[in-house]
Order: sequence, then structure tokens, then C-alpha cells
Amino acid sequence: MCCGFGIGGKPAAISTRTCNVARRGLADAAEIGENSFRFLLPYRATRRDWSLMEDALRESRQQAAAGRFAEAEATCRRFLQQHPQHVEALSLLAGIYCQWGEFDKGIDCLQKALRFRPEDAALNATLGDVYSAADHVEQAIECYRRTIELNPLDAQTHNNLGAALKRKGDLHGARVNFEAALKLQPELALTRKNLADLLLTMGQHDQAVALYEQAVSMAPDNAELRNGLGLVRFGQGNFEEAIAQYREALRLAPEYAAAEENLASALRAAGQLEASIAHSRNAIRLQPERLSARLGLATALRDLGQVEEAVAVLQALLSLAPRHADARNNLGLALTDLGRFDEAIAYIEEALRLNPSHVSAYHNLGDLARQGKYRFSADQLERIRALLASPTLPLADRCLLNFTLGGVLNNQGQFDEAFGCYQQANDIMQHLREKTARSFDRAEHQQLVDATIATFDQKFVEDVSLRGLETDVPIFVVGMPRSGTTLVDRIISSHPDAASAGELRDIPQLASQLSKMTGNVDYPAGVVAVNERTVRDLAQSYLERLYERTGAVQRIIDKAPVNFMYLGLISLLFPHARIIHCQREAMDIGLSCYFTKFTSLSWAWRLEDIGFYYAQYERLMAHWRAVLPLQMFESSYEALIADPATVTRELLDFCGLPWNDRCLEFYKADSTVQTASRVQVRQPIYRTSVGHWKNYESHLVPLRRAIEQPHEA
Repeated sequence: MCCGFGIGGKPAAISTRTCNVARRGLADAAEIGENSFRFLLPYRATRRDWSLMEDALRESRQQAAAGRFAEAEATCRRFLQQHPQHVEALSLLAGIYCQWGEFDKGIDCLQKALRFRPEDAALNATLGDVYSAADHVEQAIECYRRTIELNPLDAQTHNNLGAALKRKGDLHGARVNFEAALKLQPELALTRKNLADLLLTMGQHDQAVALYEQAVSMAPDNAELRNGLGLVRFGQGNFEEAIAQYREALRLAPEYAAAEENLASALRAAGQLEASIAHSRNAIRLQPERLSARLGLATALRDLGQVEEAVAVLQALLSLAPRHADARNNLGLALTDLGRFDEAIAYIEEALRLNPSHVSAYHNLGDLARQGKYRFSADQLERIRALLASPTLPLADRCLLNFTLGGVLNNQGQFDEAFGCYQQANDIMQHLREKTARSFDRAEHQQLVDATIATFDQKFVEDVSLRGLETDVPIFVVGMPRSGTTLVDRIISSHPDAASAGELRDIPQLASQLSKMTGNVDYPAGVVAVNERTVRDLAQSYLERLYERTGAVQRIIDKAPVNFMYLGLISLLFPHARIIHCQREAMDIGLSCYFTKFTSLSWAWRLEDIGFYYAQYERLMAHWRAVLPLQMFESSYEALIADPATVTRELLDFCGLPWNDRCLEFYKADSTVQTASRVQVRQPIYRTSVGHWKNYESHLVPLRRAIEQPHEA
């Protein structure tokens, strides 16, 4: 009898059939399940009276069952000195070694046992399980196939063979064996999970979701299945359901490090960054060697604006794993945020030396190259083109490389070829979105704009004016993405009496909170039912959030461009807030959005959708100008580029700030910048981006038509 191990390496219930993979980690062990090392006792028990078993061997089994493995090993070895051909004793000793992670010794014991009983299917299967745990995949496959020859009805071995073939890259063979296992034993929830994971890899999401749901219904208290269903929901973009499944997995298995890490990822995607950081730290506490959790922690810290701390986490990771290419690439990205370009380039180039096919590293260098901070070598460009020519390149990687090559070609003036690259990149973005979630819905977006205009009409705005906080600290810099919001933010925050909180998600999240507070009435309709106390509480919590990010200063900027959608709510919360509306030539905005990898902006992947979204933005801004009492400054990107001193003075006057020369030298400030313009705003103002759309005019007919098409008010 052997001791099973559950999640996190903790002793589980003793089984007369199994001995779990104790030290391989959940990601690998899960595929062959808790019933992995299958020893011979059940099989032999049908053929032998266990009352005749020698006392010494029985004692060794009892010691192993109690987790006293050192004593069990000593007892078992003494027994084998007297009975060297005893198959059950050799199997037991193998199980003890496997609990310690000494798989080679376990393999040696099982090979000896097979010499005495070569036709035993269970022994062959067990040896395959140990080979699998020791990363000897080819040998594991050979053992599993031998087992199936001896016992074609062994569903568990079909499952384990499928898992081994998947690791080898034989996806078709893996699918055949998973399906064979389910045909033999339909109640195998774990095999449904394995087949679902395989189908996800093959892009067959609908079938995978159905299998996962079946598996969870069959074994609702299985933490691994809950975690797996969470991964499926996350892949669909359903972050709330993913979070719920991960939390349930952790309720069932509180020390499940993989679920902690996955929960952190889902929370980060949902914008709950503080909670994400807490769960990343939990995962690291449970498994300090879990490097992916450290990467996730650094990402969340960077997203929260704590870039220096993210750098420290990545440097600590590299002290543990100096050749970790992803960590070097991510560290380069964080250093780019801090304006430390030379250091950033060194780390990213080292990532490419470690992994010459590191697509994200090429993309990050491409961001620097577009702003003249990096120059790709001929060899690097040849490598990028070679990767793009590979038919096996994953779509997500093909997308990144097309954005990268498009930027290089744009800088070289090869505009037609550059546009082709950007078009391929955006087509892939659209395709990947359609596989996992809904695409941008123009009718739905127009309905939201219509509802916003209808809710925040002149009468409502007048009735609720002055309900919020009496403070003029917040400044909201709004507009379309790529309209100059980062530049304006950088200029004002260079003033000693002002600071930037970055692109916060708080205002959209407050809108969602209002829905729950008003009986799940969707925003914006639910605003009508909000009382003054709630308004002030929400405003106070947001203001405290600003101070947490920046400290106490006279003016604090939230530069999330999308806040133009919520100016009515902002007026309700902060009637004395200042709004800086950034404007730019519509065609330049549209082209720049199309040329930027906006993962979360589904409207930015088609020229027609960009034009439609822009037209709706213009319609809503016209409404805000007509009804809101807020102070609003209209900032023209072209005017700012042409005469930065005059426009900067006007901006400071509007913000109630005295003149300061530092605002004209904003590019010298050492603060963090994390937007798509983070390289550009580290340089003096230049004019090459004005009118750039004309180089692509022949390609932009759909954009212009959509912008100019009239839409109902």
C-alpha cells in the first residue's frame, strides 16, 4: 500500500491502489490524476490470501500509510534482503522512493519487479506513470502501450497515454486515447478535463467548455476541475465566472498554489489590481519556486503604477533564474516605463539571446524603434520575417510581429507594405476575439451612448448639481486614445503642485458599482436612483484613491481617455472638477489607433469600427458641452505641437496653477509613463505625427466614410 499525495504535496487519504506524484507540481501531475502510481495490491489480492503476508512487509505498509517513509524504507529493504524477488515489496519500495522524488530509484525497483512478472499489465502501467513523473516521456509511452496490449480495457492507462502523447506534441494521438478512455469509462471526470484542455489547445473552445462543465458536474468538489473551468472561462473573457471558479477551487483546497496564481491573473484582468497582488503573493508563499507567479506579481505591480517595485520583483526572480528570458523581457518593459531606455534595451536584447524567437521581445524593441530609440539590425529583421513565414507560428505571435514589422516599415517610408502588416495584425486580433468572446457591437455601443444622453439630460443635470464633493483637486484628461492625452498629462504633472495618477479604471468601476447599489439597474439608468449620501461616499473613496497614488498635492490628474463616456457621472461626483478634452485630427487619431496594439479595445481593430466609435464620441461630447456645468478646456493637439509655450500657459491657467518652466521640459521628468506614448513623451515635441494619415490616404476610405456618416442623436 502506498501513500497518496494531494494538492500542494500534503498527505491525502491512503489508497491500496495508488501513490500520487508528490513532487512534480500540479500542472503535470493533474493529467494522470491522483490515481497515478498504480501498485499491484488490488490485483494480487484477488489471487492471494493477505493473511499469509509476512509481518515485516505488513509493518512497512503501515509505516508508509502513516507517512513514516524512512522507517518504511528500512523495513522494506530488510524484507527484500530475505525475499529479493518479492514483487509487492519491490513495488512498495518504488512508491516510497517516488514520494521523495527519487524517481530513478523507483524505476529501478519496478524494472526488477517486471523481470519476475513481465506480463503484468498493472506493473507496466505503474512503470509508465513513474517514467512520466521523471520526464522520461518516450519510455512512459512505451510502457503505456505495452499495458494496453496486455489489457485493452484499462481506461486509466488510455488517459495516461493520452497525457504523455500530448506532452510529446502528438495531439491527434492524445485525442484518440482520451476519447478511448471515456468510451471505456464515461464517468472519468479527469479524462474529460484532459480532453477539454487538449481541445482548447486545438482551438475547439465550444467542445472544451461542454466537457469541462460535464466534468465539474460529475465531480463538483474536485479543486483541479474547478481551476480548469476557471481557465476556460478566463479564455472566454468571462473574468467574473473565472474568479468564482478559482475561489471555489481554493475553498476546496486552500493551499492550491496554481489556483492562487490563476485567481491573481483573473483579478488583474478584471482591474482588481490590489487583490491580484495579494493572491500572487499567496501563490509565491505556497510555492516560492513558482516563477510564473512572480512574473504575474510584477505585471500587476506595473499595472498599478508601482513600477519600481515591479523592477525589484523581476530582479529577485532573475537572481533565482538568471536565464529566464520572460523575466528579462518584462524587466526591459518596466525600465522603458521609467525612461531608462539603455538598460531596457540591454535586458530585452539579452532575452533574445536566450530565446531568439522571443516574439514579445521583438515587439517591445519595436515600440522603442518607432520613436527612434532603437534600430533593428538586418539580422533581426531577417529573423522577424523568417518567423512570420513559418506556417506553425501561433496567431498571437504572428499578430505581435506584424505590429512590429509594420512600425519598422512605417519608419522607412514603405507605407503600403507597412499598412499590410498592420492590417494582418488587426485581422488576427479580430479573429482571436471572435473565438473567445463577442466582437465590438456597434448597435449596442450606440444604445449606450443614446441611454447616456437620455439619462443626463438638462433637467437631470440641473436637479443633481452640487450633490458631490466640494473639491477642485481632480483633473480629468479625456478624449479618444492617441489624441494627446499623455502629452497633456505629462506637461501638467511636471508642475510641482500637480501629479498624475495615471490611467485609472476607477470611474468605469464606480459606474458598475452604481448598478449593484440600485438593484442591478444598468448604468446609466441606475444613476437616477442614487441618493446624495451614496454620491458623496463614492466621491470620497475615489479621492482617497487619488491621494494614495500621488500623495497630497493641489491638483491630481486621472488621464483615462475613456472617461469621456462618464463625464455626467463625474459631474455628479465632483461638480468642481476640471475637464481637459484632448482633440486631434480625426484621421490621425483613427490611423494611430489602428497602428497601436490595443488588446482591450475591440473597436480599434477595424477601420469601420474606429470611425463609428469616433462619430459616437463626437456626438456624446457635443451633448456634454451643451448640458454639463463642468469647467472644460478644449486642447488641440495640433495647436499644442505648433505653439507649446502658449498652449501650456493656457493649460496651467485653466488648472489654477502658476507658470513653471518645468512644464515646457516635461520630457526631462523622471516619473513613470505607461501608455502607448511612453517613449514619445520622453522627447521634445516634434511635428512628424501631424497629418501622418495622408501617407495612407488610399487605404483609409472606410475610416473616413464611417467618421463622416451621420448618426442619429
